[in-house]
Amino acid sequence: ALLHAGTAARVEIDLSAERLLVSVADSGTRGAATRTLTDTSASRGRGLGLIEELSDAWGTDPTVRGSTVWFELLLPAE
Repeated sequence: ALLHAGTAARVEIDLSAERLLVSVADSGTRGAATRTLTDTSASRGRGLGLIEELSDAWGTDPTVRGSTVWFELLLPAE
C-alpha cells in the first residue's frame, strides 16, 4: 500500500484481545486497490494476494480523499 499510494499514507493499528486490525489510508486519486493476478516471478504486484492468503479478512474502502486498505488477523484465545 505504501509503495503504490503515491502520496503520504497513514497507518493505523488496532489491537484487542480478539484481533489485530491494520489499515493504510492515502489521499491518492487512483481509487481503492484491487487484487489482480500477477506473474508469480514478478517483483511487484503481489501485495493484496499475500494479504488475502495470510489474513482472516481484508478489504479496500474508497474515501472522500483517497482510499483505505485494511486487513484483520484473529488472535488465538489465551
